[in-house]
Amino acid sequence: MPNTATRIRPALLLFFAAVSLTTCKLIDPAEDVPAYIHIDHIDLVNVNTATQGTSQQQITEAWVYVDNELIGAFELPATLPVLFEGEHIIRVAAGVKQNGLSSTRAIYPFMKFYNETVNLQRGNTVTLQPQVEYFPGTSFPWLEGFEDPGLSLIDIPSAPFQNILEKDSYAFEGSFSGFVRLTSDTFDCEVKSAGNFVLPTDGTPVWLELHYQCNNPFVVGVVTNTNEFRPWIEVDTSAAWNKIYIDLTTVCSRQPIASTIQVYIAMQKTADIAEARIYLDNIKLLHQ
Repeated sequence: MPNTATRIRPALLLFFAAVSLTTCKLIDPAEDVPAYIHIDHIDLVNVNTATQGTSQQQITEAWVYVDNELIGAFELPATLPVLFEGEHIIRVAAGVKQNGLSSTRAIYPFMKFYNETVNLQRGNTVTLQPQVEYFPGTSFPWLEGFEDPGLSLIDIPSAPFQNILEKDSYAFEGSFSGFVRLTSDTFDCEVKSAGNFVLPTDGTPVWLELHYQCNNPFVVGVVTNTNEFRPWIEVDTSAAWNKIYIDLTTVCSRQPIASTIQVYIAMQKTADIAEARIYLDNIKLLHQ
């Protein structure tokens, strides 16, 4: 009669063989080698600067889909692995930092997706060069590039706002930028859009773009048609030219239907700065 050890040994051998086969299947490198998609940057193209403003953008993320399946949002430049093989449709959406915050990244709602059919091969890299356009029907009720003689910004009631000619050092684009300066004699200022805008109040996206450079924080908000000032976000200092995308959808949705608003910019000089400065360029108000 065979002893217990003799009976158990074949069972153990079968068990370890099964585990070995399963483990090999799990770690088989040929099974898990991805294909790669590389995106260096996303360009906005076919911009009519007279009616749509500057084409200069700061698209910081690519939202990538494979066959309508979201793979993720990736900071640019990016090389991303995907476990797909063969011919697939890659869709890329332009992403920005909502209200200038890295923690609130969003697909910019005014730009079309980029689509390209590619052949993905495991271990190989496909490089995309996405180009996006504005959606047809996007409205641009306010554009200010500071190149025209008149300004579409006014003082509230009196602030040291002026055009400056500093093409190399201060103008982000073109020959002029807007300039606000506060010295020891002036501690705060407010400027607002000269125009009154009727904007969507039903949750339709409303955003404000602007290039800026400043050594003092400033606030961006809206003025209602009842002259109520509603501050929305504070923009931090930036020693170099930067671009911010401000989502005004929520604050506009709090307005009565068909009411008007103005956009305002306010600054209060901090105590440790002798001269507070803001340079502005390429202000653009958009909605769908």
